[in-house]
Amino acid sequence: MAKGVWGLDVSRSSLKAVRLQSGKENLELTDLEIIEYPFVLGRDEAALEQEIKNALAAFLSRHKLRRDLVVASLPVHSTFNRFIKLPPVAPDRLKEIIQFEAQQHIPFPLNEVIWRYQSSGKPVQPGEEMDVGIFAIKKELVDQFSSLLASVGVNVDIVQFNPVALYNFVMFDYDLGRNFIILDIGANNTDLILVDEERFWIRNIPIVGNDITKTIQQKFDISFSEAEQKKTGVSEGPEAGKIFNVIQNVLKDLTSEIHRSIGYYKSLSPLGTAIDFNKIILAGNASKTVYFEEFLSQRLQLEPLKITRLNKIEPAASVKDACLPDGRPLLQTHLASFGVALGLALQGLELTPNRVNLVAEKVIRQREISKKKPWVAALAVVLALILAALHFSGKKELKILEEINNEAQAVLKNAKQVEINWDEERKIDELRNRLKEISGFESDRDVWIRLLNVLNNMEILRNNAPALAKGYVENNNPDDLAAVQKFEQNKIWILKLNADKGILAGINKQVLTLTIICAMVCQVKDNVPNLLVSQEFIKQKLVKPLVEEFKCEEHAPEPVGGMDPVPGLLTPEEEKSISGLPENKPKYYRFKVTLEIPLSQ
Repeated sequence: MAKGVWGLDVSRSSLKAVRLQSGKENLELTDLEIIEYPFVLGRDEAALEQEIKNALAAFLSRHKLRRDLVVASLPVHSTFNRFIKLPPVAPDRLKEIIQFEAQQHIPFPLNEVIWRYQSSGKPVQPGEEMDVGIFAIKKELVDQFSSLLASVGVNVDIVQFNPVALYNFVMFDYDLGRNFIILDIGANNTDLILVDEERFWIRNIPIVGNDITKTIQQKFDISFSEAEQKKTGVSEGPEAGKIFNVIQNVLKDLTSEIHRSIGYYKSLSPLGTAIDFNKIILAGNASKTVYFEEFLSQRLQLEPLKITRLNKIEPAASVKDACLPDGRPLLQTHLASFGVALGLALQGLELTPNRVNLVAEKVIRQREISKKKPWVAALAVVLALILAALHFSGKKELKILEEINNEAQAVLKNAKQVEINWDEERKIDELRNRLKEISGFESDRDVWIRLLNVLNNMEILRNNAPALAKGYVENNNPDDLAAVQKFEQNKIWILKLNADKGILAGINKQVLTLTIICAMVCQVKDNVPNLLVSQEFIKQKLVKPLVEEFKCEEHAPEPVGGMDPVPGLLTPEEEKSISGLPENKPKYYRFKVTLEIPLSQ
């Protein structure tokens, strides 16, 4: 366990940092800092990066990291997290099964992301399913963030998501029962965390603290900083009522998004509406908005709780005495905003339920090697001193000296080999990931087998040709002509079949999009070709059996070529190249059938 840990919450509006130290009898908050960036409308990413660098430089000028562990959160929210249930599996196959599930659920190639997993911590009985959380983020985002910190002299040891860090802090410092909600509403980001026993579900809500501030700014025609002061600096009286009336619609939108999220999560759970969320803990600076707590409590029918004190962490005297320029106590004024930073530091001390680390594996390995290098160099120096001391001994001592020298050379050689082995192992990992991606194509193999079976069993596709008296059609034989007409009118022709794998919009689920171009002799109603009758025939005979087999959403067949039937199965160009076609050819309707088949079934 680390003795001292810094938690750095690097957001798009401020830098918040805390240092926790584990003593013999208590956990102490020994240092803290908050540096807010000036609000600039339309600020681009390059300008934001420079603001973060300036804040970090100012932080380092006032605080020494020494050899403390550094745990940081990313100033981005393009992250993925999902809890899945795994069937009972042998421990030696667990990692393989989880990697397969990750490949199915993460909406990016695995070689482009850093992904980790962790079990929920719930005890599992023999034969019982296991809850596992999968977390992922694109490698380039972590690399950019790590490079940004390194450019000002901060080497981060652990990288974590903001909402997971806040969840870790609340789970450590508060006793809220088994089911509750955390709402972290900051200047540029709002995270909703639904805690369901040992599981949790995260959703990023598009309504943020700056939306409230901008509404006040526009209504009262004041500067952004003045609007921010009105938002959190007025607690009661006539002016508070005026401000609340202005922001009420924004708060209604926020509660609607929370309601919708709770409903969606309950629909995913096997327990359904039996899940009872009765508390909501409010974090983030925007939670101090006038009448915010009362409004959410009334609209959501949840008991609101605020982060107003630390229960299991003892602030040092210097932290208690730290004040803002206006004389307000720093810790108490901004405690609701320090939840993420505290959760990060707690993870560094190994005191949290979730310990996912999003630092790339190659970086972790390089640091392990770097830690070994000083020991190898020190060993070489010691051996060199021993060699110098033994130089004046006799032949016996010289022999011993040579043996020691050989051992030293072997140690140095072994150290170099360790570095080579790490590089080779990294290349093997990359190749293994690519092979896993290729092997993933087998996941839709059963879909094709089932598809062909369904098509093969369709009567309208496997109708045998009519039995004719002479084995061929006689033009002057009414029975032959009637048999051929009946055969053609009850048969569907498959002209083209295409399939593409992709992600179903909205739910990030992998699907096989199947496109079928088919045709049939146009059905006639009241002696007139009728598109709708033909469309219904395709729907009942072709679409519904496929929908029933794959349990996918049903889409009506789409006409191809307009509302009028086409002369035949051939294109006009193909017909021109063939002479001798009968004049009274049957006319056809062509349709496009589209199915989105979930690959997880």
